[in-house]
Amino acid sequence: MSSKTVNVGHVAARLLSVELPMGLTLDEVMIEGEGLHVEKEPFLIQLKEPGSLEVRVSEASLAAFLSHKSPAGLSNFRVTLGDGLINVQATATMLISINVGAVCTLRIDGGTRLFVELQRVDAIGGPGIHNLVQKQLDAINPVVDVSDLPIGATLLKVEVANSWVHLSGTISPRAQ
Repeated sequence: MSSKTVNVGHVAARLLSVELPMGLTLDEVMIEGEGLHVEKEPFLIQLKEPGSLEVRVSEASLAAFLSHKSPAGLSNFRVTLGDGLINVQATATMLISINVGAVCTLRIDGGTRLFVELQRVDAIGGPGIHNLVQKQLDAINPVVDVSDLPIGATLLKVEVANSWVHLSGTISPRAQ
């Protein structure tokens, strides 16, 4: 091994409160892998084989993200996660304020992006409210794009249960 390279047998890291460029905070990101190789010149990071990626996002982080990204007319977001569904309650203000509920699911696209998909809207107001909620989702999707991460990653599985979104995948650090 030359003085310009470093080899690590096993690497594991736990990152907390990771804010993505579009504003979503990942409460916990855990990465683990074998055979990390780092070269100084030119700078290069490689893993001998793909490692693991685990991400957790809480109800509070999703509610804060929605509040930050919400268009005029939607406010007071409350999020409940469980049984594969994201339940969102908010207040919609058009001429009057009404409570709006939306039920959503998550979908991984191509192993690289995570989308929120609207299943139904529960509110008085007909298609206008449904369109307002769909417009909000269109503005925030994808909620996770692995190209925003400093490592190469592939998303394999998403679960919504017990007040958390849990993403699983693999990592393979990008050459820098």
